[in-house]
Amino acid sequence: MKRLVLLISAVGLLNFSYGQNHQISAGAGLLSTNAAFSILSKIGQNLSGSVFNGTTTTNGKFFGEFRGTYAYSPLKWLAIGTTFSYANASHDHVKNKVIVGHQTVNYYTFGAETSFYYMRKDHVRLYGLLGAGVTMMNQEDRVKSTNYTENRNYNYFNLQISPIGIEAGAENFGGFFELGFGYRGLLSIGAFVRL
Repeated sequence: MKRLVLLISAVGLLNFSYGQNHQISAGAGLLSTNAAFSILSKIGQNLSGSVFNGTTTTNGKFFGEFRGTYAYSPLKWLAIGTTFSYANASHDHVKNKVIVGHQTVNYYTFGAETSFYYMRKDHVRLYGLLGAGVTMMNQEDRVKSTNYTENRNYNYFNLQISPIGIEAGAENFGGFFELGFGYRGLLSIGAFVRL
């Protein structure tokens, strides 16, 4: 009986590893939830800083959202996978028109995702995507006069809802475009390879 269970498990594992569809993709997004968090954080810092200690922020930059994703398709209409994305934001602190400090924030997002295919043709596929995960935020504040550095870490729940996604290309490679809300952004583009 044990041998039969091992044999069935081995056949199932081989089928999972070699008989199904694996996809690796890389992408970038605009107006993600991490970008919104960065904007709201700067607004809050400007409001509180101008009231309490006279500092505001300037020279703000947001670099990202860049992502790598792996997905596995157990069914023609379904894909499940995982994603990792990175973004970076920075700005200077100003008091009396003099730069007194600098802040850098790194956003690392890990998520689990599911795609539902509405239509699958040879060269075009329409899908929707749902994702949920966690963003680990690392914030570094540096005081310019003393070069004192303080690091803080925050974690928060993050999600992605993309009701409209389009994949186009050959059977084994191509590009995609998505409209949605979340850690991938309101607009997301990228390329994929199927193995």
